[in-house]
Amino acid sequence: MKTYQEFEKERADARAAYLTEQARINHEWELNCAAESLRLKGEVDNKINEGYAAISEIVSKYGDVLGFLWSYGGHNVFDLLQSELEEKGFINIQEDSKSSTSKKKKMGNRIRTLVYERDSYQCVHCGVRKDLSLDHIHPESKGGATTVENLQTLCRSCNSKKGTSV
Repeated sequence: MKTYQEFEKERADARAAYLTEQARINHEWELNCAAESLRLKGEVDNKINEGYAAISEIVSKYGDVLGFLWSYGGHNVFDLLQSELEEKGFINIQEDSKSSTSKKKKMGNRIRTLVYERDSYQCVHCGVRKDLSLDHIHPESKGGATTVENLQTLCRSCNSKKGTSV
C-alpha cells in the first residue's frame, strides 16, 4: 500500500505532466496562429500589389485623360478608376452603394424629445409608457424621412410587430 507522501508525489507528477502537455499544446496553437497570420498577410500583400499593378496599368492606359479630368475637378478621375477597378474585379460598386444606403442615420436628441413630448411619452398604438422607441411611419428603407411628422412613439413590442409596413 502507498503512503500518503507517495500518493501526493504521483499526483504532483501527473499534474506537472498535464501542465507540460497543456503548455506544449498552447505553444503549438500559438505557432499555428502566427503561421496563419503570416499566410493571410502574404495573401493581402499580394492583393494590394495586384491592385497597385492594376492602377498603374490604368494610369498608363488613360494617363492623358486622367490629367485632363483632374485639372477640371478631379472627381471624374475617381469615376474612371472605379469603373476600371470594378471591371478587373478589385471592387464591387453595386455592393458598396447598397451598404451605404441601408445605413441608418443617427437621430438627434432634439427630434427624439419633440416626438416623445408630442406623443405624451407613451406608445401611440397600445398606450404603454415603458420600453419606448421611435418608429418611422413611412420607413427609411422605403424613402421615409427622419422628421417629426414621419416619426411616432411605439413600445418595442408594437414596433417589432409593425416591421417595415406603413
